[in-house]
Amino acid sequence: MDVELGKQLGLIDESKFHFLWVTEFPLLERSEEENRFMAMHHPFTMPMEEDWQFIDSNPGRVRTKAYDIVLNGVELGGGSVRTLSYYNDRLKNPLRNQGFPPNLVLMKKCSFASKHF
Repeated sequence: MDVELGKQLGLIDESKFHFLWVTEFPLLERSEEENRFMAMHHPFTMPMEEDWQFIDSNPGRVRTKAYDIVLNGVELGGGSVRTLSYYNDRLKNPLRNQGFPPNLVLMKKCSFASKHF
Protein backbone atom coordinates (compact mmCIF):
# COMPACT_ATOMS: atom_id res chain seq x y z
CA MET A 1 0.00 0.00 0.00
CA ASP A 2 2.84 2.42 0.88
CA VAL A 3 4.53 1.80 -2.47
CA GLU A 4 1.27 2.28 -4.40
CA LEU A 5 0.49 5.50 -2.55
CA GLY A 6 4.03 6.75 -3.22
CA LYS A 7 3.56 6.08 -6.94
CA GLN A 8 0.20 7.86 -7.04
CA LEU A 9 1.64 10.90 -5.28
CA GLY A 10 4.72 11.00 -7.50
CA LEU A 11 7.07 10.44 -4.55
CA ILE A 12 8.99 7.52 -6.08
CA ASP A 13 11.77 7.97 -8.62
CA GLU A 14 11.27 4.75 -10.59
CA SER A 15 14.54 5.28 -12.48
CA LYS A 16 16.53 4.43 -9.32
CA PHE A 17 17.01 1.23 -7.36
CA HIS A 18 17.00 1.58 -3.57
CA PHE A 19 17.97 -1.54 -1.63
CA LEU A 20 17.43 -1.94 2.09
CA TRP A 21 18.46 -4.68 4.50
CA VAL A 22 15.99 -5.05 7.37
CA THR A 23 17.60 -6.77 10.35
CA GLU A 24 17.14 -7.49 14.05
CA PHE A 25 13.49 -8.48 14.00
CA PRO A 26 11.90 -9.19 17.39
CA LEU A 27 11.95 -12.87 18.41
CA LEU A 28 8.53 -12.68 20.03
CA GLU A 29 5.47 -10.51 19.72
CA ARG A 30 2.67 -10.13 22.24
CA SER A 31 -0.66 -11.65 21.22
CA GLU A 32 -3.40 -9.70 22.96
CA GLU A 33 -5.93 -12.35 21.88
CA GLU A 34 -4.01 -15.20 23.52
CA ASN A 35 -2.45 -13.07 26.26
CA ARG A 36 1.05 -14.44 25.64
CA PHE A 37 4.16 -14.00 23.57
CA MET A 38 4.35 -15.83 20.24
CA ALA A 39 7.16 -16.33 17.74
CA MET A 40 7.22 -13.50 15.23
CA HIS A 41 8.89 -15.69 12.58
CA HIS A 42 9.41 -19.15 14.08
CA PRO A 43 10.63 -20.27 17.51
CA PHE A 44 13.96 -21.55 16.17
CA THR A 45 15.32 -18.19 15.00
CA MET A 46 18.60 -17.45 16.79
CA PRO A 47 18.36 -14.54 19.23
CA MET A 48 21.04 -11.85 19.15
CA GLU A 49 23.76 -12.90 21.57
CA GLU A 50 23.52 -9.69 23.58
CA ASP A 51 19.75 -10.17 24.05
CA TRP A 52 19.82 -13.60 25.73
CA GLN A 53 19.87 -11.81 29.08
CA PHE A 54 16.31 -10.56 28.45
CA ILE A 55 14.74 -13.88 27.40
CA ASP A 56 12.97 -14.37 30.76
CA SER A 57 12.72 -10.84 32.16
CA ASN A 58 11.72 -8.94 29.01
CA PRO A 59 11.10 -11.37 26.12
CA GLY A 60 9.60 -8.69 23.87
CA ARG A 61 12.99 -6.95 23.82
CA VAL A 62 14.86 -9.92 22.32
CA ARG A 63 15.96 -9.38 18.70
CA THR A 64 16.85 -12.12 16.24
CA LYS A 65 19.48 -12.86 13.65
CA ALA A 66 16.94 -12.50 10.86
CA TYR A 67 16.91 -10.36 7.75
CA ASP A 68 14.89 -9.25 4.73
CA ILE A 69 16.18 -7.66 1.54
CA VAL A 70 13.90 -4.96 0.09
CA LEU A 71 14.08 -3.21 -3.29
CA ASN A 72 12.08 -0.02 -3.76
CA GLY A 73 9.70 -1.01 -0.98
CA VAL A 74 9.14 -4.59 -2.18
CA GLU A 75 10.46 -7.52 -0.15
CA LEU A 76 12.64 -9.70 -2.38
CA GLY A 77 13.58 -12.32 0.16
CA GLY A 78 14.81 -13.02 3.64
CA GLY A 79 16.00 -15.57 6.08
CA SER A 80 17.39 -16.19 9.51
CA VAL A 81 20.08 -17.96 11.44
CA ARG A 82 18.49 -21.02 13.02
CA THR A 83 19.11 -22.28 16.52
CA LEU A 84 20.87 -25.61 16.03
CA SER A 85 21.39 -26.59 19.67
CA TYR A 86 18.09 -28.42 20.07
CA TYR A 87 18.74 -29.56 23.63
CA ASN A 88 20.31 -26.31 24.76
CA ASP A 89 18.57 -24.90 27.84
CA ARG A 90 18.69 -21.47 26.27
CA LEU A 91 16.25 -22.55 23.55
CA LYS A 92 13.71 -23.93 26.00
CA ASN A 93 12.93 -20.48 27.41
CA PRO A 94 11.55 -18.89 24.21
CA LEU A 95 9.30 -21.90 23.67
CA ARG A 96 8.11 -21.90 27.27
CA ASN A 97 7.47 -18.15 27.01
CA GLN A 98 5.08 -18.99 24.16
CA GLY A 99 3.14 -21.29 26.47
CA PHE A 100 4.52 -24.66 25.31
CA PRO A 101 4.74 -27.19 28.16
CA PRO A 102 8.25 -28.70 28.74
CA ASN A 103 7.40 -32.08 27.17
CA LEU A 104 6.04 -30.39 24.04
CA VAL A 105 9.15 -28.19 23.80
CA LEU A 106 11.30 -31.31 23.44
CA MET A 107 8.84 -32.88 20.97
CA LYS A 108 8.78 -29.74 18.79
CA LYS A 109 12.58 -29.58 18.73
CA CYS A 110 12.83 -33.22 17.67
CA SER A 111 10.15 -32.75 15.02
CA PHE A 112 11.94 -29.71 13.60
CA ALA A 113 15.26 -31.56 13.54
CA SER A 114 13.82 -34.57 11.71
CA LYS A 115 12.34 -32.34 9.00
CA HIS A 116 15.49 -30.32 8.38
CA PHE A 117 18.38 -32.78 8.73
